[in-house]
Amino acid sequence: MGRPTKAVTKVHGDTRWTIDTAYSGDTVAITAPTGGQATAVVTNALGQTTQRREYAGPTPTGTDFTTRCGCARVAKNFAAKRPCPDTRA
Repeated sequence: MGRPTKAVTKVHGDTRWTIDTAYSGDTVAITAPTGGQATAVVTNALGQTTQRREYAGPTPTGTDFTTRCGCARVAKNFAAKRPCPDTRA
């Protein structure tokens, strides 16, 4: 079985919302329900989160607010040197 790409939430058989997940190399992008905030998480070769990108709308496109995490040895150049939450998909 592969990685999950879609999560559908239903109530009494009616779809309430859908969340899509896209995998692209070192990045996992997740859409949000209407009115929510999409995110993308970038990891290094060790599976550690190095960036968390938050978007203004429900799709992970356009301008993002990026949090760089200090979990890699090269963290001296990162803007924020705090650990990211473990958001591996």
